[in-house]
Amino acid sequence: MKLRKARGIAGLDIGSSSVKAVELRVGKNGYELSSLGLELLGPDTPPENRSSGEHPVAAAIGRLFAEQGIAAPDVVSSVSGSAVIVKQIAAPPMDDLALDKWVKEIAGQHVPFEPGDVDLSYQLLDAEEGPSGRPLLLVAAKKEVVRGQSDLIRQAGRNPVVMDVDAFALANCYEVNYAPAPQNTVALVNVGDRFTNVVVLRGALPLFTRDISVGGSQFTEAIAREFGLDAAEAERVKRGESQAAPVEPLSLLLQSFLELAVVEIRRTLDFYRASGGAGVERLLLSGGSSRVPHLAELLADELGVPVEENDPFRAVAIPAERFDQSRVRELAPQFNVSVGLALRSFDPA
Repeated sequence: MKLRKARGIAGLDIGSSSVKAVELRVGKNGYELSSLGLELLGPDTPPENRSSGEHPVAAAIGRLFAEQGIAAPDVVSSVSGSAVIVKQIAAPPMDDLALDKWVKEIAGQHVPFEPGDVDLSYQLLDAEEGPSGRPLLLVAAKKEVVRGQSDLIRQAGRNPVVMDVDAFALANCYEVNYAPAPQNTVALVNVGDRFTNVVVLRGALPLFTRDISVGGSQFTEAIAREFGLDAAEAERVKRGESQAAPVEPLSLLLQSFLELAVVEIRRTLDFYRASGGAGVERLLLSGGSSRVPHLAELLADELGVPVEENDPFRAVAIPAERFDQSRVRELAPQFNVSVGLALRSFDPA
C-alpha cells in the first residue's frame, strides 16, 4: 500500500482529565511518530467554554503544542458521550442527492434531539446490501458541544478542520495498526475518565458503537468521598503516587469500581449480541484507566474471550533518537484516539 503524504494536521484528543496530541509522518517503512504530548487538566477544570477570557483547556492545548513543537496549524479532534448519537440504519437505493434529503427527513426517528440542535453526518458502509437496503451509519452531534470544542481549539491558535467521533478514531487506529482480516470480529474498549467507548468491528467495518458512563473519575470520586481527600490528592492515590488512603479499604473501592466497569461493558456487548451481532473473538483495551489492576483479567473471565492491550503504535515507528521508548510505551494506552485522529492527515484532500 502506498502511503499518502500528511497535510500538516495534528490529532487532538480533548478529554476531561487531559489533552493529548499526536503528529505522524511517513518514513521509509511506513508511518512514524513525529510529535506526541500529554497535558494534564486540573480536577476542577470546567468542561465548557463559558468565560470571556482564555479557557483553561485552551491554555493547556497551547502549552502542549508549544512544548512539544507541534507545528501543524490544522487540528482534527473528536467528541463522545451523551452529546453524540451513532445509529446504523438501512438506506434504500437512491442517488446521492436523494439520499441526503432522505437522511435529513428520517433523522428525527433515530435522534432524540431537536433537529436544529444537532449537526448530522452519515456514511454508506462498504457492506453487503440487505433486504431493506444498504447499511448506513448516521451520526448526530450536539452543535453546542461541537462549537464549544472548536472554539477552544481556535483560542489555542489552531484551526479545527474536522470534528470526528471517538469511536471512529479508535476504529481508524485499529485498522492501520492491526490490518484485520475481513472476517475477524473484535471489540475495542476505551476506558477514559468520564466515558468508556465500545466499538465492535468486523474487519474494519463498524458494526456497533456505544459510549457508556463509566470511567476512572468514578474511582477517583469514590476515593475522595471515602477518605475525605480533595480531588487532586484522590487522583494521586488512584495513580499510586500517594499513600494517603489505607490499603485495605482502597482495595475494596477498587473492587467495586472493577465490578461496575465489567458489568456495564458486558451489558453493552450483550445488547449488541441481542440485536443480532456476531460473536466477538477478542477484546482490545485502551484508555487512561484501562490499566487499572485486574480489569483485563476480570473482563476475560466474564466475557470468555482473550483480552489484550490495544497498541496504537503497533504499526507506527517510534524514532529512538527523538523519543524515550519506555515513556511512550507507558503512555501508549492513552493515545489510541489521538493516533486515529492524526491518521486523518493522510486522507485524500
